[in-house]
Formats: sequence, C-alpha cells, structure tokens
Amino acid sequence: MTSERRTLSLELDPDVERRLQDAAARRGLSVPRYCQTAIEDALEQDEPDQSHKPQRRLSIEEIIARRKERFGGKPLPGNSAELIREERELRSQEIEAAL
Repeated sequence: MTSERRTLSLELDPDVERRLQDAAARRGLSVPRYCQTAIEDALEQDEPDQSHKPQRRLSIEEIIARRKERFGGKPLPGNSAELIREERELRSQEIEAAL
C-alpha cells in the first residue's frame, strides 16, 4: 500500500450503518479501519493469482481484536520470558552440536 491515500464516500442505509458500527466495535476497530480491512480481504479473494503478493501485515488493532476473540481477554498461561530463554538455550545447543 502506498503512503498516498484516497477518500471513499459511501451512502448506507441506516440499518447497514448500525450493523457496520456494531461489527467494528466487536472487533475493537474503528469503522474506517474495519471497512478497509473488509475491502482488502474481499479484493484478495477476488484476485486469481496471489502467489506473487506479500501477505498483508495486521494492525495492532486487528491483533488485539483477534486475541480478544480467541482468548476472551484472559491472559495466556505461562511466562513468555521463560519460553524465550528455553528456546534460546535449545538453539545454542543445536549450534554448538553443529560445530
């Protein structure tokens, strides 16, 4: 996506606008961000050959919304710092074994 942005205006029925606002709120997104994401997703599905396209990066809003959907706002169990230490130790052992 380029840094140059364009504005798109839509005329919506009041019911569609309310549903749009509700859907955006459920995902923790602003209405414009929700619309942009929905349009990008629809365009990706409509384009036949996507092998040459890089994956779209998620915004922090989308990541937070997905985490809320999947985990219901509950913190994940365990200590992430400890998991990182364990993985570093395993990697160091693999590197030393390869030498």
